[in-house]
Amino acid sequence: MSIETILVSGPLGSGKTTIIKNHLIPYYKKKGVKNELSLLVNDAAIGNNKGNILNTDGRRLLGDFENENILMFGQTCVCCDGIETFKSALEEKIDQSKTKFLIIEPTGIANPNNIADAIIDKKNINKFNLKNIAYLLPVKNFNIAESHSGIKAANHVILTWLPEQENYFEIKKVAEYALESNPDANIHFYDEDFSWDIISNLNEWNIESYLSRKGFFQRKFVPIPISIGSIQKDSGNSMQTQNHEKYETKSYEINPYSIEEDPKILEKTLEKLAKSGIERAKGYIRLDGDSILPFDIVRGRYIIGESERDQRRVYGNGSLEIISKNIPKNIDETIKDLTEGAGDAVAIKGTSLEEKLELLKHYDNLIETSIPENGFISQTYEGADIAFTLAEQIKREHNYSNSIRDIFPRYMEIHKQAITSLKESNQENKNYIQSMFGLKVLYAWDTYKENLPKSIIPDIKYIAREFITAKSKLGDIEYGFIQKGSNPQDYIDYLQKMEKVATNILGDSK
Repeated sequence: MSIETILVSGPLGSGKTTIIKNHLIPYYKKKGVKNELSLLVNDAAIGNNKGNILNTDGRRLLGDFENENILMFGQTCVCCDGIETFKSALEEKIDQSKTKFLIIEPTGIANPNNIADAIIDKKNINKFNLKNIAYLLPVKNFNIAESHSGIKAANHVILTWLPEQENYFEIKKVAEYALESNPDANIHFYDEDFSWDIISNLNEWNIESYLSRKGFFQRKFVPIPISIGSIQKDSGNSMQTQNHEKYETKSYEINPYSIEEDPKILEKTLEKLAKSGIERAKGYIRLDGDSILPFDIVRGRYIIGESERDQRRVYGNGSLEIISKNIPKNIDETIKDLTEGAGDAVAIKGTSLEEKLELLKHYDNLIETSIPENGFISQTYEGADIAFTLAEQIKREHNYSNSIRDIFPRYMEIHKQAITSLKESNQENKNYIQSMFGLKVLYAWDTYKENLPKSIIPDIKYIAREFITAKSKLGDIEYGFIQKGSNPQDYIDYLQKMEKVATNILGDSK
């Protein structure tokens, strides 16, 4: 028996995920379908943050599914550069013995004609029954100059983003455009009366009608390599390929504590981002252990949604994904109030003290206890740093000072060993690396010394002395390396600040 397949397409921010989550999934659940339903979700701006396995759309849908029922495609577009991967997934990843129903949500920059062609490819045509193709067409800010060639593939066109005040002529203009592009399409309005039951009871997608709308030419698939951060396909011959313009993508982690420090910071940042000219952004920020706050930017408007329950904790602490033809060069500065300090949250914000302490124990056990002869092992340093950052998070959320006190001696010892080993090595940039190791320990001591045992003072003085020595040996090469990094002046100021801390430590005779 072939797999009943529905393709939900449409431009960026047209409402594809919303319709799938609020209408299509409930439609299948009402029919008693559960584990037999799978989703294939493609998002060109999928997050590449640490631990961010799913993009924002994937996480929204995962609340209704198990991991194995969602197949993600990220940093690619399944209509062009990712078409061969997509076709292989249809052939190999979708198990016909388990999946009876399939929903496909491509990225908003994809052309559904190419996706439909892949589904009805001779290798797949008997495996999949392409029942419906829905194309979502936003009415608000409709621009006839934009390409909506995907309408030709659809048997249902759903008009979304209807005017807040009823504007018959605006809606009529867009509906007429859709019917002119595809006279066979059923036109629907996404309002309070919308229901997928209406769509399911109308004519199903018809391959003969689709092929006649395609015209007499045959498109050829030409896979184009994609580089992380941009999506591009050559212009080629318009009678052979279905192309879209180049898009850029960026993904960020968000600091979940930023809205505690300034409750208006999310709104202010999204307003600036919406005015920057980007076409689409979406994300969420963690509120507590069981809920998140989603947000969107579409066509120059930002929307902060209602808080969503996240009892399964499929979301992280915060994520922002941007996709646009042109992302402004100063975008990092625009959003820094949300992104600065994102790494300060290792555990899920709002989880219990017991859960965080268990996680801290896990990270503590992962820290290596010995340093090889060449001194610098990034995994060792990063593991210790993650453990200490988690201890800081526990102190911040639960005012539990023991987390700092318990982890600090081990944190300090691993840095001390690295500094000693580097001192005796011929490793390139060893003075820069030594100073970097010293920075972290000196910061931790200066911030939390009231919670730390006095017995570690001799080791702290050793690290302070070696830091001052290493900093004094930094030359043009090391400072040139610093200048190539982000915010070089901030780093230099930080070095000078910690040098004062080290000097005060050595000047303390106690």
